[in-house]
Amino acid sequence: MKKIESINPYTNEVIEIFTPLNTSEIKEKIDKAHASFLKWRNTPIIERVKYAENAAKILMQNQEKYARLCTQEIGKLFSEGMQIEVPASIGIFGFYAANVGEFLKPEVVDGAMFSKPTIHKIPTGVIFGITPWNYPLIQVLRVAVPNIMAGNVFITKHASNVQQTARAIEELFEEAGFPSGIYTNLTMSADDVAMIIDDEKVAGVSFTGSERIGTIIAKQCASLIKPHSIELGGSDPFIVLEDADLEMAIDMAFIGRIGNCGQTCYSSKRIIIHESLYGEFIEKYKEKFETLTPSDPMKISSTYAPMSSNSACDDILSQVKKAVNQGAKCITGGEKIKSESGAWIEPTILSDITKDMDIYNEELFGPVAMIFTFSTDKEALEIANGVPFGLGSSVISKDIERAQKLALKLETGMTAINSFMIAEPAVPFKGIKKSGYGCALGKEGFEEFLNKKVVLLVENQS
Repeated sequence: MKKIESINPYTNEVIEIFTPLNTSEIKEKIDKAHASFLKWRNTPIIERVKYAENAAKILMQNQEKYARLCTQEIGKLFSEGMQIEVPASIGIFGFYAANVGEFLKPEVVDGAMFSKPTIHKIPTGVIFGITPWNYPLIQVLRVAVPNIMAGNVFITKHASNVQQTARAIEELFEEAGFPSGIYTNLTMSADDVAMIIDDEKVAGVSFTGSERIGTIIAKQCASLIKPHSIELGGSDPFIVLEDADLEMAIDMAFIGRIGNCGQTCYSSKRIIIHESLYGEFIEKYKEKFETLTPSDPMKISSTYAPMSSNSACDDILSQVKKAVNQGAKCITGGEKIKSESGAWIEPTILSDITKDMDIYNEELFGPVAMIFTFSTDKEALEIANGVPFGLGSSVISKDIERAQKLALKLETGMTAINSFMIAEPAVPFKGIKKSGYGCALGKEGFEEFLNKKVVLLVENQS
């Protein structure tokens, strides 16, 4: 069986080698998780809250430990781990600890003609999460925590390149006092995913990743009539209207694209600028990109990180080069940084992109921005909505009413006004079109794998 390697993308050093579980070991863990569910679903809410609060405290007390793991395994800036990844993870535990009681309250339905209906939220069992590497703590916890607090149990196949973090998350649940089997990390080959989904003890599947794999998983779940949620790629539009605060728009577009080295599904990938602002915007946006220089991501002062792997770097470089060959203009960047070891690509800006180019309908998962211009709101919407994806979007304008109207016409699951897209524990996170379906976070994410059972009280008619 092929070993799984954890590799530091800054040094290309193999940090640790993991042995995947075999099929019988995986089945044993599923059986244990299901047995744990039969007890956990009846655990008082006050006990669940205590464990979640313990986990939040452990994360708070060990922020550097968890942020360092993210940097070592995917090259994420240590500062981003300290300022975003770990605080957001603490917030996830805190939000659901504070709201689980309210979220699980039965809902009385008014207006029924012949009965008094009540909706009860009932846990369904073992939820299988297949999670990506780009936010190695958040991507797991945003699905695991609400499900566990709701009374389900969670088993996870984390991405192969973040197995140290995957192990640390399981240890976090153990240290916080959660009973054994409530959260289970599966160090495993992708070859066994179908077998797990097939297992009758698995009640639901949550997948975040590529469109290709998501399609395969969705087809299997559909054939089994098994509940599932899939979050796939994104190519988020970032629309800058002519009345926008230009300096703010440039800052938001820069952070929204370069954060996490551009390896974010809801990153601001397509910058759509009103023609009256285009020249000044591009000049200053280019300056910001060109100030970024590769440096040790562990240093707090570092502002630019390597990509997660050499293969990821090569993939996006291939997309860029093909786009240029098809007629796109490279305003800055576009090459691998050969003077550095590790997975480095120059921060890149592309313009003059047309619909007949492959890149127009692709996701760029790295520090590459695509620039478009428009003259009317209608034209901006045509560009924004003219791709297969529909995850997040942004509108930058001083006219909030106009921005709100435009936001409602964008074919995405989420829109931020006067900001790049952000994710918060209290806010539903969802996409449409080829960005997938289902929901994470918020009350809606909490209910994703619950049986919202309707109980009808019919009064005696005699």
